[in-house]
Amino acid sequence: MSIRVVDNEPDRTQHKGACLTPEFLYRRMQSLDRGEIALESLRLIPLTNIYLFCSYAYYEKDVSLLSDGTFDKLCKYLYDMWEFMEAEGVWHLGTLILEDNLKAGTCLRVTYPPAVQVIADMMIELKQLEDL
Repeated sequence: MSIRVVDNEPDRTQHKGACLTPEFLYRRMQSLDRGEIALESLRLIPLTNIYLFCSYAYYEKDVSLLSDGTFDKLCKYLYDMWEFMEAEGVWHLGTLILEDNLKAGTCLRVTYPPAVQVIADMMIELKQLEDL
């Protein structure tokens, strides 16, 4: 029998105007990776941001911010939610976030905007500090 740990930290991703710092998002990614929170418990915008940050870190910097299994689940979930993303206000559909890439579990042939690069680089630094 498995026990699912409930995340007691308030989910600021549910509130408009919330300040989502790289540290906060990195902690969320770790919680996803450990199975402490479900993908379905987070909104699509933070999930697509996590997808872009992790993709940039992996494909451009050769650093895994999420386990391969969690990244694959994230891609499948976003692929399954494709029709709802525009209504949720997800940006870059069809340019940075491509349906075929999600289906394949990747994010290839993408030019990442500077904001994604800077935030992903901060997350990489957080991971490196933890790995010391």
